[in-house]
Amino acid sequence: MKKIISLLTIGNLNFNLLLLTLLSIFSFYINYYYGFKGVNPLDNFTNYNSGFNFLNDKYPFKNFWTATGPFLGLTQSFFFKIFGINWTSYVIHASFFNSIIAISLFLFLINFGVNNILSSIYSILFSVIFYPPVGTPFVDHHSMMFTYLSFFLIVYSLNEKKNYLFLFLPIFFLFGFFSKQTPIAYFFLLILPIIIYNFKRIRIFYSLFLGSLISLFLFVIYIYFTQTSLIDIYYQYFLGTVEVGDYRLKNSSFSYYDVIFRYRFIYISLILISYLLIKNKDFNNSFKISKFEFIYLLLSLNFTMVFHQLLSMNQAFIYSIIFLNIGLCFKFINYDKKFFNNKIFFLLIIFSIFLTLKYHYKYNEPRRFNDLAYSNKEQNINAGKYFPSLNNLYWYTQHSNNPKEEIENLKLTYQVLKNENKKYSLITDYQFLPIELGIYGNSPVKWFHVNVSFPNIKRTDNKNVQRAFSNFFIKQIKDEGIEKIYFVPPHKTRKDIVIKLTNKRCKIEELNIIENFYEEISINCL
Repeated sequence: MKKIISLLTIGNLNFNLLLLTLLSIFSFYINYYYGFKGVNPLDNFTNYNSGFNFLNDKYPFKNFWTATGPFLGLTQSFFFKIFGINWTSYVIHASFFNSIIAISLFLFLINFGVNNILSSIYSILFSVIFYPPVGTPFVDHHSMMFTYLSFFLIVYSLNEKKNYLFLFLPIFFLFGFFSKQTPIAYFFLLILPIIIYNFKRIRIFYSLFLGSLISLFLFVIYIYFTQTSLIDIYYQYFLGTVEVGDYRLKNSSFSYYDVIFRYRFIYISLILISYLLIKNKDFNNSFKISKFEFIYLLLSLNFTMVFHQLLSMNQAFIYSIIFLNIGLCFKFINYDKKFFNNKIFFLLIIFSIFLTLKYHYKYNEPRRFNDLAYSNKEQNINAGKYFPSLNNLYWYTQHSNNPKEEIENLKLTYQVLKNENKKYSLITDYQFLPIELGIYGNSPVKWFHVNVSFPNIKRTDNKNVQRAFSNFFIKQIKDEGIEKIYFVPPHKTRKDIVIKLTNKRCKIEELNIIENFYEEISINCL
């Protein structure tokens, strides 16, 4: 708290507190607003159900196979405890972290010497583009957030000679890595030379060592209380995801458009701040961090984000870094008392607002990141009328051009599941159904995304991982006493994968299929 107060006293304390309050409110509510606009079932419901699983003592790695970390599910379970098990608490989770990263950027820019009003402006612009495109907790965004926080921490610690703050760096890495392995792993690999070089400051070494011990302790505590096997973590979070990375590296596009043109404004902002840094003759007199270290860290952060985006094979979600880059520029652009001598100053601000509006109307408004740009948004359906936990969620998805029919079909399927007497496993993108039913869904996989969330069973060079996945899948079916599997809606590819995984070890009988509703099969694993 003392550190925050000292930062806020750079300028007028009361005014800075006012800016901080307005920034907190704005960054929270802009994400809160968009978090209720439509849903991508595959992406948006995954961590929703994961938080519910924690409340039912069902854990990633142990009870269901996962390619992403437990941090979001664990955190969401706390939000559920505080705000109730509903969509609102889910959106509050993402909105809270959008606020945290906006506030962190504000404090970072002020400490760097940027004017408080400009710091608040660029933190607001950052918050418009960071979490609102997805609106709900997402593993990439959490890992990105801890990557940004790590960058802020290193720069601040080196610049202020606050060596003891390096204690938090391994903790940020732990939280980021167990949200999703990347981009934070890329960033730490790149900055390793800077960290090792600064080991000469023995307090940095001790702080990192202590932080690593704390991180290890937190990890061991998680393993102990969840009774999770390290072997399961190894196969799921390392061997399995290496396969995903290999697939994406081979199948990602590295064309001029995808590498250069698509992210041209990131490069332009990076070139601008790099030019100003190199040109500035007074840097070493104004800062304790060396110019080389700062440029290296900034380049590493930008490279990390772009490389991660290229391999994600997803809609663009890294444009927020533009406003960090441009925000830093204002430390090196002097404001002249003569208004008309500030062309570059105002040109940058206008350019930044233009980019914010461009990305806002490209991603936030049409919900493009969630693949909803061309969905039917006209029926104005409150999902809460059908499923209470989804109250105020404006229902439309990419799966149907008739949202009302889609959600009514799901309601009818819900009634079938509610009346089912046998113990079943539910394999679906609509992972709010277990929450509405008040039961654990018994899916052996966190989410069913071919070539992403579990090993590719068609490959011939990953037999060990395939075998581990098959054994894990069957073990969960046996341990939970599963007699049926429901696919909602019917999904031939997923059914074929289940049949192949359990081949010769489980007896399967196809029972019933109702198009657009569900398919059920019986399963008996000997």
